Amino acid sequence: MQTITANQIKLMKEGDRTIYQDVFRLYYSRLVVFANKYTADLMVAEDLVGDLFKHIWEKRKSLNIEGSFESFLFTSTKNKCLNYLRGLKVKDKAHQELFLEQEDDLTFQNYLVEEEVHHKIWQAIRNLPEDLQRIFELNTIHQVKLPEIAEDLGISINTIKSQKKRALKLLREELGDVIYSILLVSF
Repeated sequence: MQTITANQIKLMKEGDRTIYQDVFRLYYSRLVVFANKYTADLMVAEDLVGDLFKHIWEKRKSLNIEGSFESFLFTSTKNKCLNYLRGLKVKDKAHQELFLEQEDDLTFQNYLVEEEVHHKIWQAIRNLPEDLQRIFELNTIHQVKLPEIAEDLGISINTIKSQKKRALKLLREELGDVIYSILLVSF
């Protein structure tokens, strides 16, 4: 998973369509799945997320994003969904009110925490020395076998094994035991 940097946000605000398209590709489907949990209607979820991205592009110069960009996107999506649900003229108004009252903020908070943990994991991977990062990503994320990596890089399999072990050690030191264990489960 890739993340959007503050510099990329700045470039997008200045009108860089490539960055905007990267943001769209990176987050659109995740936001649609998230919105669908609120709307229970995939087409509506797609429309709401599409409207959000249209709004982001149109208002890009005046966007004021505090905190992580991912949190901004998920919070904005949640708000669009809630506004949509409030605006519905549902035959069973009691059902709609019950749904809005029972909205599970804890689930939303857990989702944001999960996103933040994944962001920290990716940052830690990006902080590895380039050779360790390359080997770790090839083996752990892309699931390329160690002998194949050794052959492609022209180094021994023992070197690959020791560099992967070193990468894991550095990640554990940077992430701590709890987040490190999440890393191992995630990949």
